[in-house]
Amino acid sequence: GDVACENYTTPREMAEFVERMHKGEIVSRAASEFMLEIMKRNKVRNRFAKGLPSGWELAHKTGMLRQSCHDVGVIYSPQGEYVLAVMTKDVPDYHYTFNYITKAAKVTYKYYRLPPEPAAKQSRKT
Repeated sequence: GDVACENYTTPREMAEFVERMHKGEIVSRAASEFMLEIMKRNKVRNRFAKGLPSGWELAHKTGMLRQSCHDVGVIYSPQGEYVLAVMTKDVPDYHYTFNYITKAAKVTYKYYRLPPEPAAKQSRKT
């Protein structure tokens, strides 16, 4: 088939899919955990991963195709997990877009006031 006429989705659909996978609602819990473990091995570090505190785990799927660039996944913060999906189209400059997706990850964790380090590792002022 013609790629221009198929293979469409939305950030909401992708976020819901990843959330349902995380909850074990699509396939078995074991299969869901296996898929998330594979997604945790994603080596792309120029989008979500770059905008998150070091040491946070991330199970995500990145994509690039015909002037579009995406990152969708589960972010494991010290306070719990959350799902983030950023999808773009008509991208004139991939470098700019990578930075945009990185900023979305950073803004999100700061909006929820999630500390960058687990509570036990935070330095205490005396």
